Amino acid sequence: MQKAAVVQGYRRLLRARGKLFNGDSRALRESQVALRAAFEVNRHEADANRINDMIKDIGEAEDMMLHGLVQARLNERGNYEMQDVKPVDLGSGEFQPIDPAELEEQQRGDRSGIISSSKDKPSSN
Repeated sequence: MQKAAVVQGYRRLLRARGKLFNGDSRALRESQVALRAAFEVNRHEADANRINDMIKDIGEAEDMMLHGLVQARLNERGNYEMQDVKPVDLGSGEFQPIDPAELEEQQRGDRSGIISSSKDKPSSN
């Protein structure tokens, strides 16, 4: 089952890099080589927990490639242009600054929730 998930992840990454570098043959070629090399390094990994972690990393890498990166091209005016960039929904919550003491506590322990939304704050009523 893990092998199938790894193969599916590899294919998803190939498709994501195809979308990210569409029209850039050099970037497509080099990213394919780098992607293949990264998978080959871990081909003989036997630890199921480590493999599961790597499968999660595949999903994060795919998401980053599809939603966190853009490719810009130099135009004839000497400026860089991005084409077909879709806006990303960042949510509707208002973000509040974090209290330095809260940040220090976060850094010592659980790192989740470092950026907090005003919806997460208890009301002072």
